[in-house]
Amino acid sequence: MSEIILIQRGRIELFDRFFSWLYARTRRKSDKVDKYGAIGLILFTAIPLPTTGAWTASVAATIFKIRFRSAFPAIITGVLIAGVVITLLSTGVSHF
Repeated sequence: MSEIILIQRGRIELFDRFFSWLYARTRRKSDKVDKYGAIGLILFTAIPLPTTGAWTASVAATIFKIRFRSAFPAIITGVLIAGVVITLLSTGVSHF
């Protein structure tokens, strides 16, 4: 985790509880990211479900030490794919 988060975790209990929860949840749900790296970030972020978005993918990239240069475009690509999927579903173009 970044140094700022580590400093705040020790000072404020709310930060500690939140980032402990976020770290554990990201670790549980990110087996694709661990296996496939930046491609896993795209897949993880592209799933249009709650808590599989850019914020959680950013935490996963930090946890798995994926370089910013690889993680940023992968997360943006995943968000764009999720946006297209949701747009198609909400406009009635695609039916599941």
